[in-house]
Amino acid sequence: MTTLKTSFDRFGDDLAELILRYLSLEDQLRLECVSKQFQSSGIQQQTDINNIRTLNIYSVSSVSGEKYFDNNKWLSLMKKCPNVCNVEIAGPRDFRTDILRAIDDRWRQLWPQLRRLDYLTVSMTVEDIGFWCQKFTKMITNISIACKNDYNSLKTYLSSMTNLRDLSVGLIEHTFSGGGDQLLVNGLRRFSCYRLDNQLTKFETFIAGNSDLQTLLLTFHLKDTEETVVSVLSLIGQRLQRLKQLDLMFVQTINLSIANQLMTIANSCRLIKYLKLHVWVDSLAAYEVTYCSVKHMKQLKRLNFHLLFDNKNLGRLITKVVWYSTANCY
Repeated sequence: MTTLKTSFDRFGDDLAELILRYLSLEDQLRLECVSKQFQSSGIQQQTDINNIRTLNIYSVSSVSGEKYFDNNKWLSLMKKCPNVCNVEIAGPRDFRTDILRAIDDRWRQLWPQLRRLDYLTVSMTVEDIGFWCQKFTKMITNISIACKNDYNSLKTYLSSMTNLRDLSVGLIEHTFSGGGDQLLVNGLRRFSCYRLDNQLTKFETFIAGNSDLQTLLLTFHLKDTEETVVSVLSLIGQRLQRLKQLDLMFVQTINLSIANQLMTIANSCRLIKYLKLHVWVDSLAAYEVTYCSVKHMKQLKRLNFHLLFDNKNLGRLITKVVWYSTANCY
């Protein structure tokens, strides 16, 4: 017979809940038979579901041998976790679609506290986008998709997503209406864009509507001219004073002009704690000046810095700094 001394029940609910926070939901479900206190302090108090693919909600067909979404298992999971507030869905398209419809059928009854539903994918059908956006418009806080056709379909719903805070797009024009004049998203906290395509006017309009950005990730494409690069970095230094994380990747080789803009960002954006910079330069002078400009960001707590210079006559110089510390690395 198990005594109180060797039982999980000897812990108070508060302490048990604190201990169980270190376990993933997957582990908690696997070990739910430990005790009723284990269930009430762990699984039932779960508020976030971030990795549905790892949960046991799939079955294998006895006919085809293929995995399929098991609605009964999903319904059982929803009942076990009545306090869920935030859900993030990612994985194969078929599973995502089934999960969305399963949530739609019962979430008001079984998850009355659900407030955020993020759908992360690389591709989804126009029907999926329509279903998702119409049903959960006010819950969507994060969108990350990569297909151009998906962006075009998404534009219809972007302006109505009033709680959207995190957006990843391919082109800056994907944040504007079909005519290209009206900005569809405002008040973002995190934004990622893979190409600007020399759309300086649109980028300036975007920054004006999202001046409270805290995280910005930009990848400059080969089509982006030197003028575009310089102007964009200048806008960042002038307008985004609340920026905390900046991620810049340059596909093309740049020259000395970027160093001044990095200095401006260093002096203006005092809240930046994380900087990721991947740069190709075309001269030894540019290599030295770019490196020195980063040294002015004394407030950094995390730095991921790749500076590359390749010249047939002078050889290859590569500076790679991946730094995680609260101390000054210089």
